[in-house]
Amino acid sequence: MKIDLTQFRQTFLQESADHVATMEVGLLALRTHPEDDETLNAVFRSAHSIKGGAGSVGLEAVARFTHGMENLLDRLRAHEMAVTEEIIALLLTAVDALRTLLGAEPGAELTEEAAGLAGRIETLAAGETGTPASVPDGPAEADSGAGTVAAYRVSFRPDREMFQSGTNPIVLLRNLAALGDGMVTHLDAGDLPALEELDAEQCYLNWTVEIATSRGEQELREVFEFVEHLAEITVLRIDPPASVLPQSSRAAEPAGVPAGAAAVSPGSPAAASGSEAGRASKKSAAPRAAGDSGSIRVATEKVDRLIDLVGELVIAHVMTAQMVERFTPGCLPKLRESVAAMERNTRELHERVMAVRMLPVGTLFQRYTRTVYDIAQATGKQIVLTTSGEETEIDKSMLELLADPLTHLIRNAADHGIESPEARTSAGKPAEGSIRLRAFHRAGRIVIEVEDDGAGIEPARVRAKAVERGLIAADAAIGDQELRMLIFEAGFSTRDEVSDLSGRGVGMDVVRQNVQQLNGTIALTSETGRGSTVSIELPLTLAILEGLLVRVADRTLVLPLLSVIETVSPRAGQIQRVAEKGQVVVIRDESIPLLHLHRYLGLDAAPAGAATERSLVVVVEAGHKKIGLVVDELLGQQQVVVKSLERHLRKVDGLMGATILGDGCVAPIVDVACLAGMNLYALDAGAWSTALVPAGIPSGERRESTHAMV
Repeated sequence: MKIDLTQFRQTFLQESADHVATMEVGLLALRTHPEDDETLNAVFRSAHSIKGGAGSVGLEAVARFTHGMENLLDRLRAHEMAVTEEIIALLLTAVDALRTLLGAEPGAELTEEAAGLAGRIETLAAGETGTPASVPDGPAEADSGAGTVAAYRVSFRPDREMFQSGTNPIVLLRNLAALGDGMVTHLDAGDLPALEELDAEQCYLNWTVEIATSRGEQELREVFEFVEHLAEITVLRIDPPASVLPQSSRAAEPAGVPAGAAAVSPGSPAAASGSEAGRASKKSAAPRAAGDSGSIRVATEKVDRLIDLVGELVIAHVMTAQMVERFTPGCLPKLRESVAAMERNTRELHERVMAVRMLPVGTLFQRYTRTVYDIAQATGKQIVLTTSGEETEIDKSMLELLADPLTHLIRNAADHGIESPEARTSAGKPAEGSIRLRAFHRAGRIVIEVEDDGAGIEPARVRAKAVERGLIAADAAIGDQELRMLIFEAGFSTRDEVSDLSGRGVGMDVVRQNVQQLNGTIALTSETGRGSTVSIELPLTLAILEGLLVRVADRTLVLPLLSVIETVSPRAGQIQRVAEKGQVVVIRDESIPLLHLHRYLGLDAAPAGAATERSLVVVVEAGHKKIGLVVDELLGQQQVVVKSLERHLRKVDGLMGATILGDGCVAPIVDVACLAGMNLYALDAGAWSTALVPAGIPSGERRESTHAMV
C-alpha cells in the first residue's frame, strides 16, 4: 500500500510553526523565570510534538534533531541541570535551525551546521552522566536518563482505519523503543484475513510490548498521543522479566527488524505496508513552510454560525422563489418580509465571514520578544519588551502586512532609542530599558503603539541631518513635531555609522509606505531624554467597509464612514478664503481646510471651483487632521466591498479602490488618510479623472457583471 503523506505533512508543518513559536516564547520567558516548570513543560511538549509528528510524516532529519533538544529539555525539567543563559541561548539557536529544517525539502538531511549544533546539544544533555554524545541515526537510540529501571507492558491495538490518517505504527514503536533500555515486541496477527479478502488500506495487526525503562508511565503514553483516538492503548507496570533486561533486549529481537521495531516477518503485509509508507514519505513533495500565509484556523462556533446563516438564507430564498412563481397582489407584504429576511441574513453572513478572517494581534506580537533579545545580545544593552492587548483582532491580510513595519519600529526603538546601561544609569534611569507594544480599539479602528523609555528624538539633531541630506533648507521654519516626522523620509538616518542594525536610512520610510498601503495613519510623539511613541491607526479590514455615498456632479463617490465626523450646510460667513490659496470652513471656532471634489475630479461644476453656502461639506478625519470635502448630495449609507484598482491602473493618490453598487455603477472609494497628507491647495485639477477614464470608468457607466473590475 502506498500512502500519500503530502496532505498530512502540510498540516504537520502548519502545526509545527505554532510549536516553534511556543518554544521560542517559552525559552525567552525562562530567562526571567528559570524556575517556571509549567513554561519549561510547555517547551518540552512542543519539542516532543514536533519529534513525534516528524517521524510519522517522513521528516526523519527533523525527528533526529528535535530528539536531541527533547533530551536536553527533559533533563532541565527533571532539575538534573540548571536553566542558564548559555543553555537558553543554545536552544534558541536550535529553534532557528529547526525553522530552517521545517522549511527544507522532505528528504533533506541535516546540514553541517545543524549536525554540529545537534552534537553540542547531545553533549550537553549527556554531560553529567558521561554518556557518549552523538547525533543518532534514528529515534531508536535514546539516552535513557538516570533513575530506577522498571518494566512495563504496553498494548497497542490500532483501529482498522489508522493507515488512512497517514500514521505508520512501526514509527510509533520505534519512538517507544527510544525511551527504554530494552524492549521485546509480540505481534498479534490473529485478525489478518485471507489474502483474497485483505484490504491494503486496513490495519489488521496488534502489538504487545514489554519494555524496561527509567521513564514514567506518562512518558510512554505520550508516544501515542497523536493516535489516541485511533487505537486502544494500555500501559501496565510489571515485574521486570529477564527478556526485557538491557543485556538481552537486542538478542530478543528478530533479525532484520530495526532496533525497537515490531517483530514482523519481512514478507508479511504489515512489513510491506511499512516499507511502502517509508518510500512514499521520501518521494512525496511537501510545500515549504511559509508562515501559514495560505491557511487560517477558525473557531468551531464561527463555522457553526456560518452554517446556520446559510441554512436560513436558503429557506428565505425558497420562500421568495415560491411567492414569485405564484405571485398575486396579496402576496406583496409577505414577499417584502421574505426579501427583508434575506437582506438581514446576507448582511450578517458578510459580517460573520469577515470575522473568520480576524486574528488576534498576539500571534504577531510574540515574535518580537526574540527580536529584542537578539538586538540586546548584539549591542550589550538590557532591554525588556512588554505587550498588551494581544487579544485585539485584525484582518489576517493586514496582520501579515504589519509584520515588517512593526519589525522596523521595534528595531529602531531598541537600537536608536534605548541607551546603553551606563548611559541610562548616569541619566538617573534604570539600567534596563523598556519597550512597550500594545494594541487597542479606538473609534472603530485598531491602534498599535510602540513606546520606549529611551533617549527620545532630539529636534536639533534631526534638523542638522535633514539639512545635510538636502531634505529641508537651512533656514526653514519648521516646528519640533514636523522635524521629528522627517525620520519617515526616505534615506534619513541620524546614525553617523552604518551597522548591521541601522544607519542606511531605510526602514522608517518603509513603515510609512506600508501603513499608507493599509489605508492607515502614523503619528509620532517624543520627548528628549524620556522616550518616544509611534502610533499606527488602521481600519479593521480592507475587504468590506461601511461607506457614505455622496454625489459630486454626475459621479458617485464612497467615503469610509469611520472617517466621517459630521456633515454641515455652511451658513453665510462660515466659508472663508485663506491668502488667496484656498478656503476653510469655520465650525465651532475651528478652521478646517476644504477640498473641492469637483475640482479634483476635473468637473468644475461650481463657478471657479468655489464652495458656496448651498454646498454640503463632509468633515472627515485621518489621525489628528480634519479636512472638509465639498459635495453636492448625500446618497445614504451602504456596506461596500473594496476592489483594487491597481490591477489595471497606476497608483491613484486619494483613492483606496472602488466598489460596484447595486445598480451596476462603479464608485471610487476615497482614501481619506492620503488626502489628509496632501497639500490641498496644490492639487492638480482632474487628478482622479485623468487616472480613471483610461480604465473605462467614465461617469454614469454601469457594469452588468460584478466581476468586470477584477
